[in-house]
Amino acid sequence: MARKARRSRVAREAAPPDISLGGMSERAFLALALGSLLLAAALIYGKSLQFGFTNWDDTKLIVDNPGIRSLSGDSLSTMFSLQKGRTFQPIRELSYALDYAMWGLRPGPYHAVNVLLHALGSCLLFLWFARVIPAFLPSWHRAQTRLAAWFGAMLFAVHPVHVEAVAWASSRKYGLLIVFTALAALVHWQAREREGASKYGLWAASLVAAVLAMLSSPVGVVVPTLIILTDLVLDRLAAVRKRWPAYLAYLLCNAFLTLALVGVLTEGEGKTARTHAHGDAINTVFTDLWVLVIYAKNLLAPLWLNCRYHHYVIDSLTPQACLGLALLVAAIAGAVILARKGNMLLAWAVAWFGIAWSPVANIIPISTIMADRYLYLPAVSLCVLAGIGGAALARRFSPAGVAIPALILLAYAAGAFQRCDVWRDSRALWTDSMAKDPNSALPYNNLALVLDDEGELAKAEALYRKAVVYNPDYKEAYYNLGRALVQQNKLLDEAMTHIDRAIELDANFADAHNYRGILLRRKGEPEQAARAYEAALAIQPAHHEALTNLGNIHLLANRLQEAESYYLRALALAPGIAQLHANLGVIAHKTGDLELAISRYKQALAIQPNYETAQQNLLKLQEVLENPQ
Repeated sequence: MARKARRSRVAREAAPPDISLGGMSERAFLALALGSLLLAAALIYGKSLQFGFTNWDDTKLIVDNPGIRSLSGDSLSTMFSLQKGRTFQPIRELSYALDYAMWGLRPGPYHAVNVLLHALGSCLLFLWFARVIPAFLPSWHRAQTRLAAWFGAMLFAVHPVHVEAVAWASSRKYGLLIVFTALAALVHWQAREREGASKYGLWAASLVAAVLAMLSSPVGVVVPTLIILTDLVLDRLAAVRKRWPAYLAYLLCNAFLTLALVGVLTEGEGKTARTHAHGDAINTVFTDLWVLVIYAKNLLAPLWLNCRYHHYVIDSLTPQACLGLALLVAAIAGAVILARKGNMLLAWAVAWFGIAWSPVANIIPISTIMADRYLYLPAVSLCVLAGIGGAALARRFSPAGVAIPALILLAYAAGAFQRCDVWRDSRALWTDSMAKDPNSALPYNNLALVLDDEGELAKAEALYRKAVVYNPDYKEAYYNLGRALVQQNKLLDEAMTHIDRAIELDANFADAHNYRGILLRRKGEPEQAARAYEAALAIQPAHHEALTNLGNIHLLANRLQEAESYYLRALALAPGIAQLHANLGVIAHKTGDLELAISRYKQALAIQPNYETAQQNLLKLQEVLENPQ
């Protein structure tokens, strides 16, 4: 009896008195809360509408992606088809296709959609938090739980660690993921509160949202588990058993998509799955422990954020790994202690974080050990904890208690506003990354690509050389260094050495085989060059540059039929290349089809009006037709 009395006394003492929201009605507070979340997202990320695309995935996923150029039935079928070695994120690709259909390749609207998704996701999380927090803390008054929900959602909206998921055009999948996850959780919660047939319709709607989350990002496979986790923590077993039809539907869809994704991501030439660090899964475990420490640091004090963290591997229980282990043990121990006292909040938060992080924790090894965007979904539970802490401070130490979380939110918002500028363009992005981690090879290579495009070849060459020093197995840097030397017309033998090194590192590097052919042709070895182009095509049959270069070899040898065949194949893949139209014009001219030749030259000039060779050939043909001999 004494023990029971002591527990009830603790519960009564832990329950804070009511707090006031300034006499504001429920509807008014809801409008103010949602409006402030939208405003915060707009103020922090509005300037991203002036940003361009970066050379980090934006080129591959948007600018040069033929898959988003059409909304035809064939294009949609390709988007939603499972193909080995090809990432399966059809909702993301569909959203890009809709963007392209409406405003082409203007980057501003793409960024605007990302900002809108983040703002909408923050609002939906607020609505869900406002339902979940009272369930965890039934002794709290309604006003305080609403304030906790707002603090948590606002922290999600303004935290600097989320900038990468919003300001980077290629992170569209994370905005879609959070919107559909929050929507699935919110609708499922509404179904919990319903009786009769209406709850089945809500469960169906929640299932659709969960599937959309899974089709937006591979991380979405955990969404059904997160929803079920929340129910299991909050409800008694009898209540959970009543929802078995919904859980079964969630888990069946989850199992199907998970198995499908594992299949396409771990097989085929373009597979994203890698091997464990140094070939041993225990090294991945040690590395993940250190990653936890970095994530904790970035969440609490986001002063060292980077778009690409160096691929450090921890292969033993080092002090860094021990620190991560201590953090993990402390979190689990705290969750267990509180759970034994009847408070399941921390247990839920730790479990949510672990489950949401698991797809990118390298259990199935991927190319990236850690990234800010990987915290977008896991941070949801931490925002709930922080929101509750902020609301508790607001009541216990009012008015100073309100100022503390408010100042924290303002500090994070200021950090996010500043961090957003890093994503303005590729130069800003990689300059920042290089400053944060000067021993990482990727920033040197990607900043060099910017200088390469701007014609600063000597500076680009110097950065490529640094990249291969910091990562001697960096095939793309060797390839780019070889290209830079060729473009400067110097050290062609050294350029060939670098291209060969890239091929040695990856025999299926089609671009390197193609460029090897270019070098061999420059050295006056057309037959060897042709074999290099054919090697590129054997790896990548749709390599339009190799097709064009092989056509050039045949054209110079006056093998017109073979040249035309290669040019037409390349043209089908890249209809916007003026050289292809002009070269087909040359073939038509040589075969006596002057009208076709004129048409080809005009097509080339429509694409590139200052194309001198096409201009001269067109004038000569027109003179011949006007003054026949």
